[in-house]
Amino acid sequence: TSVAASSRRNCCRGCGYRWMSFWPTPEPSGYNRPMNDDLQTTIHHILTAYHTFAVVGFSDRDRRKAAFYAPAYLKGHGYTVIPVNPRLETGLNRPAYPALADVPGPFDVALIYAASERVGPFVDQAIAAGAKAVWLPIGVVDEAAAERARAAGLLVVMDRCPMVEHKHMA
Repeated sequence: TSVAASSRRNCCRGCGYRWMSFWPTPEPSGYNRPMNDDLQTTIHHILTAYHTFAVVGFSDRDRRKAAFYAPAYLKGHGYTVIPVNPRLETGLNRPAYPALADVPGPFDVALIYAASERVGPFVDQAIAAGAKAVWLPIGVVDEAAAERARAAGLLVVMDRCPMVEHKHMA
């Protein structure tokens, strides 16, 4: 194979789209690391037992962003998606809330689309709100926040896309 063909790989969407050799190579993500049995069990449990996702940082401005298409995919597969973004009034035909504390009623999973250095306060809000799990998507890792969530009894997934993981379960 040529150098260009050997340097191609799938994008993070799991759609089969290929990165071209002349484009910048994305930073290594969770999909370049092996998945241990505990993480695989946690992901399977979250995606089968929990059905309500509060999505912090939900975006409806750019439908190409993971903060839109991954929650839309989850909604299309029977999950309840609650948008959490102080700049929005609605998202995916549901009311949006400015913070996790403002979400009425319980939610199972806090899916947090924020930079790694900004995740901590959102994890603390998820703990206070009574979430059962915290999911940090590809490229988002905060070990300290994850340890606080685990100490509070929450399941934690970091650096993984819920849409891709759901596709892998099928």
